[in-house]
Amino acid sequence: MFLTKQEKMMQQGEYGPGVQKSMDLLVRYGEAFDAERMVRANSAHVLIDYRPEPLLSELTEGARVNTLTTVHPKFVDPRLATELSIVDKAEVNEIQQAFDHVSDLGKKAGFIQTFTCSQYLIGNLPQIGGFSSWTGTSGQVIGNSWFGVRLNRDGASANLATAITGRIPYMGLLRPENRYGEVLTELNNLDIEDFNEAHYGALGYYLGAIIEGRTMVINGIPLNIPLDQCKYLLSPLPVSGAVALCYIVGVSPEAPTLEAALRNRVPKERVIVEKKDLRKTWEELNTAIDEDVDLVTLGCPHLSITEIKDIASLLEGKKINTNVNLTLGVSKPVYTLAKETGYAGIIEEAGGIFHDSCAGASNPFLRFGKGVKTIATNSARAAHYTVRETKAEVFYGSYESCVSSAITGKWRDEFK
Repeated sequence: MFLTKQEKMMQQGEYGPGVQKSMDLLVRYGEAFDAERMVRANSAHVLIDYRPEPLLSELTEGARVNTLTTVHPKFVDPRLATELSIVDKAEVNEIQQAFDHVSDLGKKAGFIQTFTCSQYLIGNLPQIGGFSSWTGTSGQVIGNSWFGVRLNRDGASANLATAITGRIPYMGLLRPENRYGEVLTELNNLDIEDFNEAHYGALGYYLGAIIEGRTMVINGIPLNIPLDQCKYLLSPLPVSGAVALCYIVGVSPEAPTLEAALRNRVPKERVIVEKKDLRKTWEELNTAIDEDVDLVTLGCPHLSITEIKDIASLLEGKKINTNVNLTLGVSKPVYTLAKETGYAGIIEEAGGIFHDSCAGASNPFLRFGKGVKTIATNSARAAHYTVRETKAEVFYGSYESCVSSAITGKWRDEFK
């Protein structure tokens, strides 16, 4: 692999042991995929949960970040669980100490302690065509597809190494010749204008399983679809499948037309989606049988201020059922804005709980609580991981249905 003079100095240890180990890791990573050179990274997004602590220590030794770097959510939040009296402090003290240690390492290295999977909402947003290395498959597919950032499905170690060196191997979806649509998806007789975020989530979950790891193109999505709905369409694609780039014709920056999305190629495959496909997927995501709801979890990916506003409007003057817990995953910057605007106060007065850890299967009540048999969520990602990583069953639907179930304690199917 060709390295610039500065990159050679990094690899030879002239910038310290952490930079040296990070550059060596990236060189080996790039050579495994025949990358010919490195490119400058516009940003990184990293995981510093307590589990990869030895790697974090090695790659940050004597080093500071060389590009804008934000931090992914905690998988678990022992401190919040203790405050909520879900678990005895002594049971999680070791986890908390380990997390505090890696958090300190991240701060010293210059990582911005955002603890969010929606980093694009709070400033980590390179220009169209910029190169980044982000942990988290939802951020990767949303960055590629909605914002036109060039991202590969890099793992946590590569994300950390990019943060320290400011470099990424030039390969995969970073290269323009690899960013063309392979599978064309078209919608047949769907009431797309009436879709809510849960309909979009079911569509994304269905398509991910079919498309697997190929680059896809969706034709027929409304041009005015907001990001708050589009993220629910995109984020399940790498969960049921392994999609990292999905062009939405007329919406994605690189796909103003169908021809542009396909790069004037003939698609290798066409997929037609009908209402029966969404109904089947909806039933697959809804695994609970009884109508009683124990936990409502929203914010996978983390909520925007607009979503919080809408949730607050549904809860104003109401109270969460005494048998239900309502939790909302959100970054601290967005939560601060929600406090300033009064939306957070309305939700908390109703009994809602905000947290900046993972809002899916790592929800504090799922990880540390006892007796959670059923959850309600508007996230296909959260539904997928919950039934695979916990003993809870899932009610899946829109945030309106989820909030209603938090108030009544009962679930009502809404698919039409």
